Amino acid sequence: MYPADIDDAPGRLGHEVAFCINCECGTVVLAVAWGDKTRVMATGGLGLYAAFENSGWPELDFGDPRVESPFLARMINTPDGWLEFQRGYTAGEF
Repeated sequence: MYPADIDDAPGRLGHEVAFCINCECGTVVLAVAWGDKTRVMATGGLGLYAAFENSGWPELDFGDPRVESPFLARMINTPDGWLEFQRGYTAGEF
């Protein structure tokens, strides 16, 4: 479930926010929210999800706690965080 407040998070936190969604079809989608925009930045399999979990970015809690499905989001807390992640994922470092 996509939390409604994710688009406002970068403004509140002062950092970009990345999140991964593991679809029932097995596709993993990684999106990044910054400013007032959210864009899909990568799609892949479970390797993408594992790289996201091992990114070292701090976890964020979003969504309604009454909803049982988890929504994993992380704050990109370094200036070049997304570029570093993308280079590492492409090179297979994760």
